[in-house]
Amino acid sequence: MVNSSNSLKGWKVYDAVCMALCFIAVSMFILKPGYMSFSGFLLIRVSVGNIFMFASLVLLWHLTFSMMRVYGQTYWSNACKYSSSEVTNVVKASIVGSLVIVALASLSNINFYNVTFFLMFMVSTAFTVLLGRYIHRDLCQYFLYKEDNLRKLLIVGVNSRSIRMAKQIKADHKFGYQILGFVDQSTRDISDFDETGLKLVTDIEGLPDYLRSTALDEVVVCLPFRSQYDDILHISSICEKQGIAVGMLPDLLPFNPLLSGMQQFGDQAVMTLNPHRIKGIEAIIKRLFDIVVSASLLIFLMPVFLLIMAVIKSTSPGPSFFMQERLGLNKQRFRMVKFRSMKLGAEERMAEIEELNEAEGPVFKIKNDPRITKVGKFLRKSSLDELPQLINVLRGEMSLVGPRPLTVRDYEGFSEDWHRRRFSIRPGITGLWQVSGRCDLPFEQWMQLDMQYIDQWSLALDMKVLLKTLPAVISGSGAE
Repeated sequence: MVNSSNSLKGWKVYDAVCMALCFIAVSMFILKPGYMSFSGFLLIRVSVGNIFMFASLVLLWHLTFSMMRVYGQTYWSNACKYSSSEVTNVVKASIVGSLVIVALASLSNINFYNVTFFLMFMVSTAFTVLLGRYIHRDLCQYFLYKEDNLRKLLIVGVNSRSIRMAKQIKADHKFGYQILGFVDQSTRDISDFDETGLKLVTDIEGLPDYLRSTALDEVVVCLPFRSQYDDILHISSICEKQGIAVGMLPDLLPFNPLLSGMQQFGDQAVMTLNPHRIKGIEAIIKRLFDIVVSASLLIFLMPVFLLIMAVIKSTSPGPSFFMQERLGLNKQRFRMVKFRSMKLGAEERMAEIEELNEAEGPVFKIKNDPRITKVGKFLRKSSLDELPQLINVLRGEMSLVGPRPLTVRDYEGFSEDWHRRRFSIRPGITGLWQVSGRCDLPFEQWMQLDMQYIDQWSLALDMKVLLKTLPAVISGSGAE
């Protein structure tokens, strides 16, 4: 079938290129004497610091478009049709993205980023982004709607899933396919088979002969994997020998193909089933974002760090920082850094107050922990005690967003293996748990939110969590 994933990536690259070209073009257009010379502008472009800033602007543009649902499923299921909602989403995203970019670019002390720049940049980017989509759709309609250009498709298996798919493909040529028929032993008394207007062209035994004598492009297998495993292998082998592409419904497979990858060990190819979606270029972007943000915040918040350190030292004997062993990526142990919010010797007193634990499951929580200092209560309520974890993020032991890192004690209390999948990604300072009720959530729901984050991860989801974290902190709805 058409690789919508690759098409989606192509549009993301196109949008980023549009933003970059419009940014440069508009900047060049509004240059005036007294603002900046042409040679000065070229120097900005080749400056290492500004190249890094420009790459950050492109990333923010991509994240803004993702959050504004420009790449939503609705659009990609109607890739060759015009959509008024898509126009609205692109315009909104262009406005928000332009505001963000102008605001951040102003920090670079380039003084021509003004209202004129904003309006020209916003209009030009929205226009070029939409123009590309309209040209793409016109080409789709011109080529795909011609019957001679439709790809010939054969469906193996007669069941409710395959019939529904056949009806959807026949209802709209936007998919670019013409169905030749079904392959199966019989229609198995499925009442709505006749509604497809298609026929059984052969059974599985006669499939090789049918493929030899028929011009077709692709075969889609819609058989249940467990009960007809041998048939699926046989069909795949037949198609491979005859050079015909084979497709399968992903939810019929015993694994998620979107999470799989191939790697080579000598002359042996190994397929790896990943437990999460964080991989490839998006994983690199996530890590770069962590580095840029954590480094920037550590510099910007240095006065706050010094003030908190001074208050802790002046109100309670002991160090300003507290380091505790936690489990991180793949259960690797690391020392997590926090501002100290408890009295000295708090760890040694754990056994004394174990019976006061108010949390369900293996975690330990006490609302009014007697070990917490007065300053510590404020630090925990405001989540300021967690700011030093930016150091862990910069070092690569944590991420800005992810499941909270747990202590060894908590991990040893796990009773379900599916809980342990949370260690397949880097732990985070904030996550779905923190913005969905924080410490008030029961343990099982907490774990389910961690799994939801892992299964649905995207750069846009990270941005949404970060944006929701600040209101959660301000409202004081609990802390770790």
